[in-house]
Amino acid sequence: MAITTNTRKTLNKASTALAPRCEETQKNLNKLLAQAGVKPPYKKALIPLPITPGDKDDVIFVAINGAKFYFQRGKTVTVPEVVMQQMVNCGLFPADYMAMYAADKSEEKKE
Repeated sequence: MAITTNTRKTLNKASTALAPRCEETQKNLNKLLAQAGVKPPYKKALIPLPITPGDKDDVIFVAINGAKFYFQRGKTVTVPEVVMQQMVNCGLFPADYMAMYAADKSEEKKE
């Protein structure tokens, strides 16, 4: 078992504390979308969320109708279309960001 030491640099990163929530979001996307009031089919895409210079947080937080979504920057993660639209509306990404990935890699799930 590896021993990890928290340094001032790692303690300042949101992912240190929010990593479990990022994992939980990925596991329960459909449940969170239903909680947010999104009706199936859930359109999703596998999208890289880059870390850009100047970003203080390495976790992206989005809330839709009380449902909380956490995504780790620097990884390629599954992002629902409605959540990505919120990220675009908030200015985190350009308007065509999801379109670049959604066309080829989208997945629709019916529940």
